[in-house]
Order: sequence, then structure tokens, then C-alpha cells
Amino acid sequence: MGVQYQVTFNQLWPSDEVMELVQQGTEKLESDYGRVENCHVVVERTRNRKGKGRKFRVVVNVETGADDADDATATSEHSRLRTALTNAFHSVGPKVAASSRARRSNRPLRAIPAGPQRDAA
Repeated sequence: MGVQYQVTFNQLWPSDEVMELVQQGTEKLESDYGRVENCHVVVERTRNRKGKGRKFRVVVNVETGADDADDATATSEHSRLRTALTNAFHSVGPKVAASSRARRSNRPLRAIPAGPQRDAA
């Protein structure tokens, strides 16, 4: 089953290439880290900055569980859209792994049955 993902474009027209890159990124996250339930990607083009031109900002929010504390978010900004997308997905991966490790460490330990009891006498 594939990961559900949503892409929001701001100050930019939607394109098939961006949708394909987002799909590849979410599938890679699921195959590498598992338990990715939902992915929301915001792709926006920033305004001109003094002499620096426009940049693309990509925000990736990955939900790995029912708890809001299990969400992992990464932001990347670059003058090339493909680079911004790639960097955002690369930086959200370790955060997804850390949230899944934290979830595993908070699980209660299962009780280990005691061995046979010896009499002290």
C-alpha cells in the first residue's frame, strides 16, 4: 500500500515533474523507515530578495503515527526546485527514524516470567 501524500503549491503552477518527485520521495521514506502514514509537501516560490533572485522553499511534514508528537518536519530552500525537494526529503528521513525510535523506547517492557523459586532453608 502506498503512502498517502498531499502537495500544496504556493506562487507556483502544479507540474507533473514535481508530483513525480514527491511520489518517489514518499515511497523511499516508506521503504527506508516504514510506518509512514501521511506526507504533506508544501512547494512555494519566494519573493525576490535584494539581488538574490527568487528561491524555492519546500516543507515536508511526515506523519508516522496517531500522535502529533510523531510528526517529522523538514524545510529546504534553494534556487533550483529539484534540489530543494531532494534536500527536504533527505533531511526529514533521520527525523522519521528518530521519532520511530522514541516511540519504541516509550513502549512498556513485557514481563519476564521468573524461574523456579528455591527454598532458603
